[in-house]
Amino acid sequence: MVYKRYSYFRLFVTLAVLAIVTLSIVLTASRKISASVERDIYRRPPLAIVQFDETFELAQRTIMLDDRPRRTLHLRVDDIELDEAGNVTTVARENYIERQLFSSRYPYSVTAVATQFSQTPLIGDYVGVSLALLPVLAIIAGITTLRMVWRITSPLAQLRRALRKQQFMPYFQPIVRGGSGELTGAEVLVRWQHPKMGVLSPANFIALAEESGLIVPMTRDLMAQVRECFSPLANRLPGDFHFGFNISAYHFNDINLIDDCRDFLKAFGLHRVKLVLELTERQVLVSNELTIHIIQSLHQLGVLIALDDFGTGYSSLSYLQDHQIDILKIDRRFISQIGADTLSCHIVDHLLSLAECLDITTVAEGVETEAQRAYLCQRQSVHLQGYLFGRPESQDLFLHQWLGGLPF
Repeated sequence: MVYKRYSYFRLFVTLAVLAIVTLSIVLTASRKISASVERDIYRRPPLAIVQFDETFELAQRTIMLDDRPRRTLHLRVDDIELDEAGNVTTVARENYIERQLFSSRYPYSVTAVATQFSQTPLIGDYVGVSLALLPVLAIIAGITTLRMVWRITSPLAQLRRALRKQQFMPYFQPIVRGGSGELTGAEVLVRWQHPKMGVLSPANFIALAEESGLIVPMTRDLMAQVRECFSPLANRLPGDFHFGFNISAYHFNDINLIDDCRDFLKAFGLHRVKLVLELTERQVLVSNELTIHIIQSLHQLGVLIALDDFGTGYSSLSYLQDHQIDILKIDRRFISQIGADTLSCHIVDHLLSLAECLDITTVAEGVETEAQRAYLCQRQSVHLQGYLFGRPESQDLFLHQWLGGLPF
């Protein structure tokens, strides 16, 4: 699908980059802290190198005058130390950072030692543990980041955002009378005006919209856009002109559909325009008290119910028996085989005959050749729709080409 942006390869690359960046930041910080401590030791004022009998006296005086805390004087031979209190201890030297000042006159030295370093261990003291934990922390950070990104860029989130920003636009495909070629209506088809990918067809998002329930507000928004555009032009539309909207079976469980259709028809007034709801074949319409009530209420408003893509999916003969259907739309796969497949011609003939017997208006979808048109026009009651008469067009193009309802 259009929305699948994060493949496993991109996930791996993202986690690897996060691990490298995290490792670099931590090690750099550790080195800077260690260098800072070491610089602090080396910046302390050096102890004066003097004669042996004066060395400890002056050193002690220097320590007492220094206002920085935790400086003491020790006398050390190898690992044995004698402190000011006269205590003799053995010390481990690996934790010391020290600087020795050698005398040029006597074989003695004074050593400045940082004894607090081990009290606040740095990450550098635990390099092994740090290296073991960093990949785990990087993976956790990567997963958290991807979850936040996915929350923003998931297909469902994109649909919701597009709906809020009104990026779903109506496109119109003309429907003409078979005998005269006069414009009798238009099917309203949704297109997604994506800011980065351009115009997207319903194949990229309609299934998810139906699954998530967003198809209901999406259809409501389309009806509102068509109403606002064409209601001021109602007196210029051909007589008995109709707009057809694709309606999923899920939508027939929404009681608000009645009010949406009432508002649509009320905007045009004087029954200048007919509203057709085309039941799609992708979902089964379960007959219950609610759906029966909604369909009956719609008929009372003058709304017509059509079976879209009849002969495919869930659009079958049982709908003709269970519901009051006004229009039958023959699927394009049967129309496309006219003249090439005898069986398809027989199927089309039987469907047209069935519609005549039931007093149902018929629309043949997918008419693309003159041969198909000529074959279908043998039945005067049929209406035609397909690329032969016009592709789905934007609102402005449709108004420019078809507003007058001139014969094709």
